[in-house]
Amino acid sequence: MLLHRFTEIEVVSAMKQMAPFKALGPDGMPPVFYQSYWHVVGPEVIQAVLDCLNTGKLLPSLNHTFVTLIPKIKNPKRVTDYRPISLCNVIYKLISKVLANRLKFFLPCVISETQSAFVPGRLITDNVLIAFETLHHMHNKRTGKVDSMALELDMSKAYDRVDWGFLEQIMLKMGFHTKWVSLIMEYSPSIAKVAELIHGSSSVWNSVQIRQLFLSYDSEAILRIPLSTRSPLDKLIWHETRDGTYSVRSGYKLLLKESRVNRPGSSQSLDPDPFWNKIWSLQIPTKVKHFVWRACHESLPTKSGLFRRNVVHQRYVNYAMLLRKTAFMHFGLALQYLRIVLDKASPLLPEKLALVAWLLWNKRNQSRLNLPNEVKWHPPPLNWFKVNFDGALFKETNEGGIGVVICDNAGQVIATLSQRIQTPQSMEMIEALASRRAILFAKEVGINIAEFEGDS
Repeated sequence: MLLHRFTEIEVVSAMKQMAPFKALGPDGMPPVFYQSYWHVVGPEVIQAVLDCLNTGKLLPSLNHTFVTLIPKIKNPKRVTDYRPISLCNVIYKLISKVLANRLKFFLPCVISETQSAFVPGRLITDNVLIAFETLHHMHNKRTGKVDSMALELDMSKAYDRVDWGFLEQIMLKMGFHTKWVSLIMEYSPSIAKVAELIHGSSSVWNSVQIRQLFLSYDSEAILRIPLSTRSPLDKLIWHETRDGTYSVRSGYKLLLKESRVNRPGSSQSLDPDPFWNKIWSLQIPTKVKHFVWRACHESLPTKSGLFRRNVVHQRYVNYAMLLRKTAFMHFGLALQYLRIVLDKASPLLPEKLALVAWLLWNKRNQSRLNLPNEVKWHPPPLNWFKVNFDGALFKETNEGGIGVVICDNAGQVIATLSQRIQTPQSMEMIEALASRRAILFAKEVGINIAEFEGDS
């Protein structure tokens, strides 16, 4: 269908679909002129359009456009703050309209379902609602171990920067016929290059053409750029390195430098706080300095920090409300005390304080990570009983003891037993006696089906 010969009906239909009062192009005529006087200009327009479409050749004059920059924001300052709009001739727009009418029947097949705009039957508001509901869910999520993260990717308009070479490869990859791809590329914008502003033979700027295309200030700046007489091949130069070669390190430094522009200074500002200098000058290991720095910035995973990040629901540890704000729970007050210590105390006291705090923090973390595994009681099968037994050794009195608990499958206690043992020989002996006494006790109670469970 895409490769069939174009007909007069398609041209007339496309002309009727065009908005009558679009902005003027180089021809100086809006579509309403052609629509109103179609009986006069129609035959010639149809012939011109069909010749271009069926032969695949476009007159260069039809591809001339006026480029207008429309501001994206209220106070644009950069070129990227503008959106370029091409004001084309009516004949050019008519040709592209005919091509678009043929292609739109295949758009649902080549555009994914997530792309909801510019496709008949799809609404972009669907994606807007989905995005809103997703962010609403993330904002209100308070429980669970699986977290969510929103990542803002390229928010620029796709038509702000169109790579026609990339579009050509995409169409070929999708299986479009080479004839159709060539027809589309015939109507792609012609891009002016710097070489067109240079006299090829003498390797000097074409000053007349430059002054016609640019403002006087820009023209003089361009003409001052020196040109090589050897005409070497062009290559990209990265201005952030001495040899002009790009590296990931230089790119990272550039992004870091730009991110700090117009941002309040930190410990690395041009006029640093003496407090931070005193911290970094302490005669303690670097890891302890880093710990103190993180503590002063409330970046440690404390209870208050986790509460601020919506990880936990309580801001402070409740030790019978004894200490509402303890060390490593609220660093605003601790930071004030640390400033006093650094200013008035002896040089060794801040270092001891930092080391003790670092040791306490690490010991606390190790104790939490080395907690014994919790043993849970599991009920027996239906109509069964579970007999739990244990033995203990009391070295002070040279005595031992055993205990037995019998429960049903619902966890209800049926019977219990405790017994003292005189002069036990070993812990293994006590456990063996406890298991024997548990079996006998179950028989005494009248239980025939049971599970026996000990801790050894």
